[in-house]
Amino acid sequence: MWKNSVQIGQELADELSDAQLDRAASLFAAHMILRGSVLTEGFEPESIAPYIALSSYGRDVMAPLADITSADEERDALLCALYSFYHRDFLLNVEGCDTSGLIEALSQEIRRGNLLLPARFGRELYDKFNDRFVGRAKGRASHLDHEDSVDLFFGSPQGNYQIGTYVLGPLGIHKVPHRRLIAPDRRVPLWHCSDTGCNALHRVELGSFPHSFTQLASLLEATLSDSVGPASEWFYPFLRLSAEPGSTHEGRKYFDVIALLADGLGDDEVKQVLRDALSSSDRAVLVETLAQTKSSDNWKGMGPDIISDRVDRNEAIQLIMILNDARVVELIDRSIASDQLRIPVGETRASKAGLLRLSTVDPRSTMSNLGVRSDRKQPVAYMAATIWKAYAETGSLSDLEWRCRKGAGPASPGSPIDFMRAHEPDSVIKELVLPSREITHWLAEQLNLQIAAFDDEETIVSRFLWKLGFNLPRFDDRFARFHRQSAAFREELLKATARLNDDDRDRLRSKGVNVFVSLEAILEDLITYNTWLFFSDHFTQTRFEYERKSALHMVTKVLGSQLSSGGATSFWSTSGHNTLGPLLVYLRALVKELNKRVLADRTETLRPTEELPHFDDKDRFAFRHVELWADTSAIDMKSYVDELNGITARLEKASLAEVRNGLDHFREESRFPKVETMTNCELFVSDAVRLAEERRLLPVPVWLRSRSNDNVGRIKYELEDHAGRRSILYGPAAILGLRPLEFGCPFLIPTSNLLGHTNADLVFRIVEESSYSALWSNYPRRPSANVPPAEVDTSGANDPIAVPA
Repeated sequence: MWKNSVQIGQELADELSDAQLDRAASLFAAHMILRGSVLTEGFEPESIAPYIALSSYGRDVMAPLADITSADEERDALLCALYSFYHRDFLLNVEGCDTSGLIEALSQEIRRGNLLLPARFGRELYDKFNDRFVGRAKGRASHLDHEDSVDLFFGSPQGNYQIGTYVLGPLGIHKVPHRRLIAPDRRVPLWHCSDTGCNALHRVELGSFPHSFTQLASLLEATLSDSVGPASEWFYPFLRLSAEPGSTHEGRKYFDVIALLADGLGDDEVKQVLRDALSSSDRAVLVETLAQTKSSDNWKGMGPDIISDRVDRNEAIQLIMILNDARVVELIDRSIASDQLRIPVGETRASKAGLLRLSTVDPRSTMSNLGVRSDRKQPVAYMAATIWKAYAETGSLSDLEWRCRKGAGPASPGSPIDFMRAHEPDSVIKELVLPSREITHWLAEQLNLQIAAFDDEETIVSRFLWKLGFNLPRFDDRFARFHRQSAAFREELLKATARLNDDDRDRLRSKGVNVFVSLEAILEDLITYNTWLFFSDHFTQTRFEYERKSALHMVTKVLGSQLSSGGATSFWSTSGHNTLGPLLVYLRALVKELNKRVLADRTETLRPTEELPHFDDKDRFAFRHVELWADTSAIDMKSYVDELNGITARLEKASLAEVRNGLDHFREESRFPKVETMTNCELFVSDAVRLAEERRLLPVPVWLRSRSNDNVGRIKYELEDHAGRRSILYGPAAILGLRPLEFGCPFLIPTSNLLGHTNADLVFRIVEESSYSALWSNYPRRPSANVPPAEVDTSGANDPIAVPA
């Protein structure tokens, strides 16, 4: 009789004891390992078969296919039952199978390389596939045969997975107390198609060696489907057995933290997390795991640094997986808080491949300089519910009512949300959470947040809000620092007299040199950003992401690696830290080049037809050229360049070289800059920087603060920069190809509507230099442009699976 997942789940709960459920879950884990691994020719079924026993149903359905008399046929029947696992009923005898022996035999096959676990995370297999196989099937491969699969895998480490309580990887299989669902899968995300308008990550199924038991399994499944119909829904109940239970409304918190760790941390960062674990109370279990697998080494006598250096990346990840999710989050958070993991202030890290979700409410995990969190679609509701629960479970509801309404008596569940209507989220933390030590620690424990003794209030508030799911704007202080330094220099100039003594010159030199150091960085950004902005192919090359490292190289591509001016030669450093003289030369050259391009012929930069996206529309697709200046409106570009001309003119009037050299190099009293000259310099420089900053001629990050739309579809976006300056954009756009605005990340938005269309402001996401951006540089990779687009695989593991209750 066919059974649905609800019936099977109830049957498992009613008929099996806890010990039997554990054995059944172990058999399911063995099934998933066998089914999800690439079986090589060297795989030995004989090492697995002795630990398997058929159920009476399994023997009944096998009987018509083969007369199980010979040793080989018996072996194939047993392996076939494990490989198929179920049809209308369970094919295996739960009590008769030796689960410990079975798992150990599979572990040995993994360590010998007879079972290959494809590395789903990171990009090693992705890059190898694009290097070796992208030309095959016109880059649209959905399957690799066994020989190609082994070729792809050659030289790569085993991947990392966990099914139930079994952690899999290069160190074999190890049993742990906690459960996870990172199921082995031969369908690996390996390529993006050539269509410049498609961002789907396509999967390739890696082929196993055709062992006789897999062929028998295919025959069994086809025969049973034809004779009795589809299989019962055994898969979902066993998936639930393999995962930690989650809340009905909040899902499985941090269920994908291992995917985040594997995709979000570079090699050195993964090793740093492992070192921290080895320096803690976790050392014993981690060293014991290594000793079981690599017994020839004296791991117990090695320090954390030596151990982390002697294991490779995937081995380090598997060791970290020995720990539960909460502990992994704690280790990452501690490394971030101590600056051992340096995440740029505006960067948010996430897994590229993702993990299978058992419910649509399972929240994805992300990482920033504030720690690891589970994302929340409605952080306000989550905050209100969590605060209410904190007060309820600590017996403090009367305190909640007092803090929310200054009233007596118990609070209602609506009290926190009422309070939040009139208060910003940071005020909610300051007034409802931090006043109570008990509430603060209860909430911190729920959110896996560690509060250090030296943390100030603003840091604690920011981390609470991040963990609760709020997308907080995060800025560095480079512009504010320049303005502070400029103001300090101005203050010293105002105190100075016409005749300076040595102490006066020392004070002015101290303040003035700081201004010029910051100014050099700002001028470098001014040149780099505007060169990148106008001369890049943003649709296919930058993908509307500003990466300063790439932009520095764009300057040499457009203006050259060296320029001659006034009989001297200036050189551009693509590693940054250019000095004032070359910066002024390159700024003049950039302004000159942009002025020429306003009315220049644009036909030479037309985009090749094969690079146009599938949604191309000659009237609506905005990026028909391979350099942005050629797609701009001449009037709007002229307005932008005029503002840049004004900035340059102010800097030319500042006598920058004279003042800089006088402050930094000349010690003679007669050659030190005059107070009037320095005052004029500071005035023109601060004015130029202020104007460039306000008009966003510099790469000034802005964050989306609010988004609203009305009943006819008009959209209003409100953005904010580091100084609290607000900008308003509108949608929807009538043209195609623009990047959408999102909450939770910094953007660059030119102040002028360069494309000349209504609701068509350019939006660039900022990619900061880090190990994460280096890991995912040049991603996605695309095959040659004449390859037809692929159909999106809608059955991917990124899609949520709704599991019946």
